[in-house]
Amino acid sequence: MRAMLLAMLLLGGVGVLLVDRAVKHRLSGQEARNAGLQHDSEQLDELIVRLSDLAGQRDALLAQLQGVEALQDGQGFDVFERLIHALPHGVQLTGLTFEAARLNASGLAPSSATVARLLRNLEAVPGLHGSELQDVTASGAGVAFQLRVGVQLSDSASGP
Repeated sequence: MRAMLLAMLLLGGVGVLLVDRAVKHRLSGQEARNAGLQHDSEQLDELIVRLSDLAGQRDALLAQLQGVEALQDGQGFDVFERLIHALPHGVQLTGLTFEAARLNASGLAPSSATVARLLRNLEAVPGLHGSELQDVTASGAGVAFQLRVGVQLSDSASGP
């Protein structure tokens, strides 16, 4: 009877060890799957960041396309013609770029007062709004300036 009890205890102990090993094996497999899922999740997060960057680039390109379409419709030439008439005597534009319904201009003026007159004139031009002086620097040739002004595109709402 003792031998049978001892055999039962031994058999029970072996059974517990086998169950323990099976559980540990399953847990290690689950941990490996979890690590793989974590890695995949991190890759998806990186992809989402890249996609959001691409979406921002797409939006910027669409805004540029809108500006080009406005220029192609002839409105751009009208804006440039109005801009030329807004220039006070002695002001020279040295750079002009159009980006996302904003006109960026740089140039030279005889004085700061002339730059101030240019800003007032730009605000009075139909189709232009929100002129901002970005930089003014005195130089030997007068005053160098950089400014930005909003352009009302043909398919925009009426107002800035």
